[in-house]
Amino acid sequence: MDFKELTYVVALARYQNYTDAAKSLFITQPALTKSIKKLELELDEPLFIRNKNSTIPTDFGLKYVQYAQSILSLKNTMDRELQMLHDRKYPVLRVGITPVSGRFLLSQTAIAYQKKHPNVQLSFTEGITLTLYDMVEKGDLDLAICVSPGSPPFPARPNLQTAFVQDTEIVLAVPPDHPLISMATIKPEFQYPWIPLEWARNEKFLLQPEDQFTTMAARHLFKQLNFQPASINNLTNVHSAIDLVCAGCGVAIVTNMHLAILEQKVKLTALSIGTHPLYNKTVAIYRKGTSLPPYAVDYVDLVREVYRAILLNL
Repeated sequence: MDFKELTYVVALARYQNYTDAAKSLFITQPALTKSIKKLELELDEPLFIRNKNSTIPTDFGLKYVQYAQSILSLKNTMDRELQMLHDRKYPVLRVGITPVSGRFLLSQTAIAYQKKHPNVQLSFTEGITLTLYDMVEKGDLDLAICVSPGSPPFPARPNLQTAFVQDTEIVLAVPPDHPLISMATIKPEFQYPWIPLEWARNEKFLLQPEDQFTTMAARHLFKQLNFQPASINNLTNVHSAIDLVCAGCGVAIVTNMHLAILEQKVKLTALSIGTHPLYNKTVAIYRKGTSLPPYAVDYVDLVREVYRAILLNL
């Protein structure tokens, strides 16, 4: 067993076909096929089940992949830390953030963090949540601040582990003079005045792109409640949605964090929706089988403090 074999098996398990896996490894498909067959002979166990459309790991193969990912992750960490010691370079903390959270995390964490850790280089990468999951899994990022894997409608990511940051509530944002406000009721389990979503059926819903968490959560809620708005407009970003709501052009499903940090021409009103409070669970994600170094833990703690301070001022 060597690291090359581990890498080959992990790639094939990820792509589930030899062609794409070979491309990702920059080798030929026959070379990958030969290596996998050789390894299966050595192990005296099949690692994959091959059918017409895909190549799926066997139970034995799944266990092999699990350990292979842990070993490769540990090796990457070892290589990086040994290289830093060899080169006497300062550590680099590679952090993934979403475009919206970047608006406040960059300004409110970078300076404070550098004061505490002047020898750590902070490197930020922006991306949507699903992209950040992939980048952390592949080792392109040390951690990312985003919605937790497994939060509906996002699937679980068994190769990632999380550190809790903050729950933010998913709400319906309406103009301050909207008739729905006077119809809303106070319920102890909800943070904001509550309405049945059915009351907003005739509204124009201003949503973000379909690959954004709040839009996916909204679609999930619509399906749960068998709810179909009269009109849905997908905009390029949450800033545009909030601007149009301020102008009286519709309503938007956003988080209370969006309302706390994004500029509004008029102060929008948040209404709770759903049969129970809907939360966006924000976490720091990092690769399973690894541990965050102390300087990374300090950054997550700082992010947690920033989130809580912002929401306390709502």
